[in-house]
Amino acid sequence: MHCRRICCWLLIILSLFGFMPHVCAQSTSGNDAGGTNEGTMFFRDTRWGMTPDEVKQAEPSATFTQIGSYWFMNEPVMIFEQYEASVIYCFFDDGLAVAVAEITKRHEQPTGYLADFEAIKALLTAEYGAANADDIYWLSPEYENDPEKALAANAVQYMTNFWLGDTVIELILGPSSQNGQNVVTVQYADAEIYADVF
Repeated sequence: MHCRRICCWLLIILSLFGFMPHVCAQSTSGNDAGGTNEGTMFFRDTRWGMTPDEVKQAEPSATFTQIGSYWFMNEPVMIFEQYEASVIYCFFDDGLAVAVAEITKRHEQPTGYLADFEAIKALLTAEYGAANADDIYWLSPEYENDPEKALAANAVQYMTNFWLGDTVIELILGPSSQNGQNVVTVQYADAEIYADVF
């Protein structure tokens, strides 16, 4: 029952950003993205288990829109010092469990999204070392092994994740279920919850 509740909860979160059930995230050192503090991963100035009120205190300049257990920041923020992102904080049993950042930059050429994905992956790799998983999912056999055409058709999903103590960071490039267009999303997830679900 506990696992089923978590699965439903994460599917709802990820469907808001248009992804299938893989929790992902991002980080560098400093306030703009994330980093480590005595072995504990954080996103911006938050920590796993924080209450919504504690997260609001950690984001004093932000305003939020709440939808159930999901707190959407009303204004985009900068992550990695160069990418504007929309952020949602997700709570389970009133404790912070997932932070999601969707890169807001849009490209005329679909390969621009892959360039953003690769640049962010390089930043994560420089910070944390090699990824634990680095996968490509072809969503249509017609475009398999042709990234440019697959991106133009929104028919491929790139996923990279890093397991870092109490956090799983997952970077995703793929089509949004909201409009079918490519989007790059970086997510942090509490590793214990991630392990329960996946």
